[in-house]
This record gives sequence, C-alpha cells and structure tokens, in this order.
Amino acid sequence: MVMVNEKPIINIGADQRICQGDSVTLDAGAGQNYTYRWTRDNTNVGTAKTLIAKVTGLYVVTVTTGQGCSATDQMSLTVVPSLHWCFRQHLIFAERLLKSLCPPPMELNFNGTETMLF
Repeated sequence: MVMVNEKPIINIGADQRICQGDSVTLDAGAGQNYTYRWTRDNTNVGTAKTLIAKVTGLYVVTVTTGQGCSATDQMSLTVVPSLHWCFRQHLIFAERLLKSLCPPPMELNFNGTETMLF
C-alpha cells in the first residue's frame, strides 16, 4: 500500500503597506504536528504559527507537516512613515527653502536719520 502525504496549504496573504507604528499579524494556519519557520529578508524571525510583522521586508514562512512535507508562502511588507513624520519633513524643507529664497529683513540707515526696512 502506498501512502501519499499532502503538503500543507498555507496563505499568509497579499503584499501589504502599513503605517509606521502599526503591525500586521501573519498566520500560517494550523495543522497537527506542524512546524513553522519564519524569515524576514533571509533572517530567521520566528517559529510559531503566527508572526507579528512591523518592519519592512520580505516575509517567508515554511510550514512542515509531521510527515515531513513542506510548503512555503511569502508576502512583502512595506512600512511607510507616519503622516506626521512626512508632514514635518516637508515643513522643515519648506522652511529652509523659504529662508534661502527670502533672507531676513535688512535695515539700512541713510544719512543717520532715516531707516528703511527691506
């Protein structure tokens, strides 16, 4: 008799973008005697059924059954800076640009009596 062991069926979802400070829970699914190996950009990051991801990278999970059959799934996570951070950086840039285009006012004194502000 020939016994066929099936690969685990896993789906950790589509690629995602999250805001800085947020996280996403990746779930590889459950099975009897399953083992899990998670990597982010080829670095081991976990061995549980789920993984909380909050750093930009390519997340890959390999699930192995008790019979030694394995399957792999992956998703790319992009963490975007918070709106506050982006807005602040734009304000700093705008302030520097304005200062370079519009120097501070200058006072000129003519004949020691009149002062003009430019």
